Amino acid sequence: MAYTAAPMASEPTPFAAARLRIEAAMARSLARVPKAVVRRLLSLSRTRHVVGDHRLDDQVQWADLLRRVARHRPIEHGSVANARREYRRMSLLERAPPRMDEVRDLELEGEHGPIPARMYRPTMGELPLLVYFHGGGGVIGDLETHDVVCRTFAARSRVVVLAVDYRLAPEHSYLAAAEDSFAAYRWCLAHTHALGVRADRVAVGGDSRGGKLAAVVCQLAKGRGEPQPRVQLLVYPSTDVAADFPSRTQFADAPWLGRDLIRWFERHALAEPLDRTDPRVSPLRAPDVSGLAPALVVVAGFDPLRDEGLAYAARLREAGVPVALRDEPTLPHGFLQLTGISRASAVATDAIADELRCALQ
Repeated sequence: MAYTAAPMASEPTPFAAARLRIEAAMARSLARVPKAVVRRLLSLSRTRHVVGDHRLDDQVQWADLLRRVARHRPIEHGSVANARREYRRMSLLERAPPRMDEVRDLELEGEHGPIPARMYRPTMGELPLLVYFHGGGGVIGDLETHDVVCRTFAARSRVVVLAVDYRLAPEHSYLAAAEDSFAAYRWCLAHTHALGVRADRVAVGGDSRGGKLAAVVCQLAKGRGEPQPRVQLLVYPSTDVAADFPSRTQFADAPWLGRDLIRWFERHALAEPLDRTDPRVSPLRAPDVSGLAPALVVVAGFDPLRDEGLAYAARLREAGVPVALRDEPTLPHGFLQLTGISRASAVATDAIADELRCALQ
């Protein structure tokens, strides 16, 4: 079977591109509204997000309020194609992309054909490598949606980032992404010299579904006799779709990822006959997680996936795997892509990149 990528979002018309530029300028101006003003407006709106000891970052609340006032249609209310277009628009909420010394599109060898990828090199020289898997529930997301995220990790962590454009559902099986991700990791191990990276400093990482894929790659590497990466970076990962964790109910109405969107993802990605306890689907269910790479696990406070990220970190620790757990209690799922409108998101993202840099020294 030949590899067929999911359809890409169409390029915007000149009018749409101009509108996007205007929207981007308006979105980034949110971060410049004085905190006192934001808090006053939020208090008047009576829509404060407080759950237990967790209070959502004011700037994130402000952006979410404006989104709702503008009657922005949630992506789960439309088609897959529309959701992919809308996810690309998340770039409006990101800060300006860091400059790179080199950005190059590649095709990696996979069992089902070439796997599209993109390499980001912040500076010349032999650097560590981060093989990165984007989020998006296994249905949306691509090299463009995570361009700024990858540039940020490359620049801040001083690593070469290789972003993997794995196959998506519903065009492909949910398991296809795991096979593509492992094939990409194995290809990178075999081509470190050609990539100009350090063979002893290869990491895997990702956010949300991409965090799950990074965890799965480590498990598959152990089972198939491949070396473990230096570190696995798991940012608000999905680790178990067979269980119903309390955080899925507690934060069911959280911004950017709530109950309805999770159900939409599962309807499009997990509708096929699929064993939800398969470790490639739910890595928390793996019978043995000992011997895996040291992990940097990041969880967000306002995130339905929070509990399963914490559970996977605890499971790794119990198995003797070194784990550094970072908790961002005031931030929602997806905060890596909110750096242009939330200072707290930008600070947290930079801190994660700094920890990754230390882990790859």
